[in-house]
Amino acid sequence: MLGLLIGSDTLDYVNPTWPNGADITESAGTVAYSPNATMVARDLYVATNVAPGGVDSRAVTLRVNHVDTALGCTITGTATTCTSGATVTVPPGSILSMKLQRSVGASAGAALYWGFRLTTP
Repeated sequence: MLGLLIGSDTLDYVNPTWPNGADITESAGTVAYSPNATMVARDLYVATNVAPGGVDSRAVTLRVNHVDTALGCTITGTATTCTSGATVTVPPGSILSMKLQRSVGASAGAALYWGFRLTTP
């Protein structure tokens, strides 16, 4: 499971395999590359150390080649975890990133942790 401390931005991108920092753009440091084989991303689990509270939320979405995929989930209110059972085909040599979003009222400074499987079809 990987994690990142959420900063003051309401939208950030981060490398899904080595989250050493987030950025508001998908720059070279915020992406990873998939192997030279078709893969399937699945079984996303996301947790936070601080619930967003009220109607506020934190969302995490896997992006492939700079496009949101169905592998994502949202933590809302008093919840501290979410999951996704979606499966996403990842073409060989794809650019991977995680999109982290928080509603304006959700506190900055919370940690987000995630894990997912990248398997062969």
